[in-house]
Amino acid sequence: MAQAAQRGAWDEAAQLSAVLRRSAPARLEGWFYGGAAALAQSRPGEAAALLARAVELAPRNPDLLTHWGAALSACGDAPGAEAAFARALEANSNHEAALLNWGNLHRAQGRLESAQACYERAAQAAPQSPLGPYNLSITLRDAGCLAAAQEALERALARAPEHRQSLLAWGGMAAARASDEALPPALAELARRDVEAALIVGNLHLARSQWSAAEEALRTALELDPKHPQAHNNLGNALRQSGRLEAARACYAQAVTLEIGYADAWNNLGLLLREMNQPSQALACYEQALKADPQHAEALLNRVFALDLTESESVARLQAARRDWAAIHGDPWMARWPHHANDRNPERPLRIGYLSADLRRHSAAFVFASLFLHHDPEQFTLIAYAGNAQRDEISQRLAACCADWVEAWRLDDDALAQRIQDDRIDILVDLSGHSRGRRLGVLARKPAPVQMSGWGYPGGTGLRAVDWLLADPEWLPAAPRAHYAERIADLPCVLHLSDLEPMPDPAPPPCVLNGHITFGAFHRAVKNTPECYALWARLLRLAPTAHLLFKGPDWESEPLRQQVSDLFAAQRIDPARLDFLGGGDRQSHLRALGRVDILLDAFPQNGGVGVMEALRMGVPVAALRGAVPFSRTSASLLRALGREAWIADDADAYVDIARRLASDIKLLARERHLLRPAFDASPLGDGPAYVRAAQAHYRRAWRVWAHSRPLQG
Repeated sequence: MAQAAQRGAWDEAAQLSAVLRRSAPARLEGWFYGGAAALAQSRPGEAAALLARAVELAPRNPDLLTHWGAALSACGDAPGAEAAFARALEANSNHEAALLNWGNLHRAQGRLESAQACYERAAQAAPQSPLGPYNLSITLRDAGCLAAAQEALERALARAPEHRQSLLAWGGMAAARASDEALPPALAELARRDVEAALIVGNLHLARSQWSAAEEALRTALELDPKHPQAHNNLGNALRQSGRLEAARACYAQAVTLEIGYADAWNNLGLLLREMNQPSQALACYEQALKADPQHAEALLNRVFALDLTESESVARLQAARRDWAAIHGDPWMARWPHHANDRNPERPLRIGYLSADLRRHSAAFVFASLFLHHDPEQFTLIAYAGNAQRDEISQRLAACCADWVEAWRLDDDALAQRIQDDRIDILVDLSGHSRGRRLGVLARKPAPVQMSGWGYPGGTGLRAVDWLLADPEWLPAAPRAHYAERIADLPCVLHLSDLEPMPDPAPPPCVLNGHITFGAFHRAVKNTPECYALWARLLRLAPTAHLLFKGPDWESEPLRQQVSDLFAAQRIDPARLDFLGGGDRQSHLRALGRVDILLDAFPQNGGVGVMEALRMGVPVAALRGAVPFSRTSASLLRALGREAWIADDADAYVDIARRLASDIKLLARERHLLRPAFDASPLGDGPAYVRAAQAHYRRAWRVWAHSRPLQG
């Protein structure tokens, strides 16, 4: 029996112990090994009964008592397990297994300090064993004490450099903090023969952005287990990051084939398809992820982003997707909202916190930078919470307007919410919404008495913790506002273009030199729906000499250029009439607008910064207004500029506007001169006036809170 147990041959041990119990019921071994086998085979009730009998035969045997306690714990009898472990330690106060099991019981109960004490005692009782420090490390990690957890893990590996669980934990912790520490040789060796170790090493390389090394480790994992879903998924991550999108797609597809309910793989496949400009297919993948795991936070958020790109009719559906996320990951924080003791004087100077991952050279920064550059320092003190480690000359200009600049990317949601509360922020303004770098979990904790969202991605958060959404009546008419979690405050325009840096002078209309009209599409390719391409092809058929210039980083992809060329060829448009320009810096992008006579906006998700830049460069924009806010952005901008005639309400009108503009060369030349001064005098370009309007709302929102009744309890 003992040999069978040592080999892990539990069926054999169970059979032999049963024979012994029948033939010699007073023999301790029959009861002990029978109980041990039942416990190993996940039959804790049977194990507890057999081990109880063994304890009757040897009531002070610490090994028996420890096994009995483990069985009772597995049965859910915590008091009985506590008593058994206490008796084991009365018999031998340095019994490592009893101390470890007692620590495990406390950890399962959430009694982390008691668990830590047990593991420390175990480490002292068995100074050569890695088990005490290893379990201590895991408990400290779960408690958020990462430095102490790492120190305990180093103690475990110093005792046993090849201890498998400690090596795996080391890799996991190193990946979590993207550590560049050298890989322990024992872990590298283990990864050659152990699939879990190969996975962890692959994840560590992924965290370090070492795509080739990650691919090598994950391919090793698949050699060890070709049907391992996580290995296929993680290899897909490595391939996607290295730009091998089709190979990544095959990996994700294999992962979900092997495990249909693998939510992470469905979510990753969705992210990949979004990168491949297939937002509808991406949305279907997020739905599959949520079918497998309805609380999957990333899939819920990514579904919001995908719907914003594809949904053209229902504001209710867009906001319901946001509330789905908030109901699970946001609103439960309401019970723990802090009491805000901010001075309720409605007219005093206010402390404004701006929360964004884009306080740097990013298109969003050009929308909200005026809030920094033109703020009233007598009435508003600014504190920036930067959600991205990247700092550049734009960051420096914004920081110069602030009383403090907090590296929010270094802090988790709890720590950042506490920092905002400690900073005594009166109004916290979220500038990211549901876009990349979002910190919605911080907003959910309500660290400031007044919270609002706008500018960077003003689609609404779905959070009850956010009091106001900043919009305008064109972008968000009155009827659909009832679907929003936030109250709506109207700005002069939902967006604004800041004067962060000079723009080149407008160039003459290129049609004068080219002899033909050039339409332009300068937004991200993912916004170009099949309906966009069909309508643009129709326009080119009606303007048979015109060209269409696509510009942006996406168009550096030869497969994408070929795909779009083939699509237009199928619509009887010669691909020679299509031109493509890749990415570049902002100044080259602005100069490229000199090659365009008329900008064609996308739908259902319109452009934003790109449309404003085109208008300020003197390029007219043809826009199709839709039913949902992101399909009304250009209408909002054109109305604020006084160019309502360029707004269409249906496809025919859109084509007609573009044709009429293309047929009037004198108008194009005149607008080249008139648009910039009109832009600068409008809410789109008049920074000081725009910021005064925004700050007036800050004051109104503060007065509403100042006169409200404080929450009790």
